[in-house]
Amino acid sequence: MASSPPAVLVAPNAYKGTLSAYSAAVAIARGCTSEAPGITVQILPVADGGNGMLDVLLHSARGSSYTVHTVPGPLGTPVSARLGWLSPTHAVVELAESSGIVHLVPTSQTSRTASSYGCGILIAEACRRGAQDILVGLGGSSSTDGGTGLLAALGARFLDRNGTPLPPGGAALQRLSKVDLSRAREAVRNVRITVAVDVDAPLLGPHGAAAQFGPQKGATPSDAAVLDDALANFASLLPEEDRARAVHPGAGAAGGTGFGLSLLGAELAPGAGLVLDTIGFNAALEEALLVITGEGTIDSTTLQGKAPYEVARRSRTHGVPCFAIGGKVTLDPSLSPFTGCVDCTSVCQPNDPRNAPRRALREAARSLIHELGVVSI
Repeated sequence: MASSPPAVLVAPNAYKGTLSAYSAAVAIARGCTSEAPGITVQILPVADGGNGMLDVLLHSARGSSYTVHTVPGPLGTPVSARLGWLSPTHAVVELAESSGIVHLVPTSQTSRTASSYGCGILIAEACRRGAQDILVGLGGSSSTDGGTGLLAALGARFLDRNGTPLPPGGAALQRLSKVDLSRAREAVRNVRITVAVDVDAPLLGPHGAAAQFGPQKGATPSDAAVLDDALANFASLLPEEDRARAVHPGAGAAGGTGFGLSLLGAELAPGAGLVLDTIGFNAALEEALLVITGEGTIDSTTLQGKAPYEVARRSRTHGVPCFAIGGKVTLDPSLSPFTGCVDCTSVCQPNDPRNAPRRALREAARSLIHELGVVSI
């Protein structure tokens, strides 16, 4: 990296299903320098609690590492999952590593039976290895179990009216009669857990975990109704103070895992802000004269707390122009928080061989730098 202060800060989110945040950042940076070889570029990949958060944090922290563990996947089949370490006492758990939808083919059946148990095993392992702070990212989940699988992995008990432990999955919670969280709470008593959520949904209702996100996990309308009823039964068996957590923003994240973690005293917070604070985004911004961010689709959902929106918001506060590059841009310009947006399809035509993702981002960045008239900064 050049010794002079960075002039262009490249801070994209992952381009979902295409490029990681880091790969996207490298492609954009190369496009910038191909147009203006004299400029200085710093890459700082970002995330918002969804898939890819672990990689972004590992990239940003000097001396970071990860351990690999075999844990039960969402349907009980063993999967290999990483547990991140930003320091010997600061762990990062990305739920998708163990309990993500990437580990199954979503169907009506899996929507009812998928579990967050493996994520709880990773949290338990982090505690066993001496973690004092654990950051949990909840994006990309497969289950709608209210975090009961995760809690069970930490020692919680979920029993039917006969005192028999329930099988995994959200649908079984319809038969839930007794909840005992004491062992799970004791397991994390000396640990600070912070949860990065990428949605602000409550646990229940038409905007809750089952109704809003169940269909993405294979749930039919009837499945979603069953799951919502099951989660409501779970909440109803808790003391009033704990029941109240069901309406907190983010309680419905990852099929209600946000709610489950809040029962352990975890703090739920918008993921983009948490990640940007952790990677030192504001300090990098102090040295920047131009910021480039982006993600696969720049649309109205980008404004709902996603990482590019938070990048733009902070850039605006610091008086730094912020441009976004999207694989596709449909955001109403009147609502845009960005100084400007570049749609890759406007730069690389559909049949253009350069339309491969990395090439498309390089060309979009090159075109942006050219349009801005940047030679050196």
